[in-house]
Amino acid sequence: PYLAGVTNTGAALKAALPAMQQARRPDVKDIIILLSDGRTNVDEETVIEAAQALKDDGVTIFSVG
Repeated sequence: PYLAGVTNTGAALKAALPAMQQARRPDVKDIIILLSDGRTNVDEETVIEAAQALKDDGVTIFSVG
């Protein structure tokens, strides 16, 4: 098993927003399937902010983990 490292979910979600906007197609619903090893341990306060920005932009997030 992988026992070391960090989980920066906020940074991943922040990076997803411009990528989703750039690749947007009008006939396709924007979704993110977020796979995680559990709890973010880097910049925890940014997760909600980044997820809300995606939601405000019309992206639906499904989280597993």
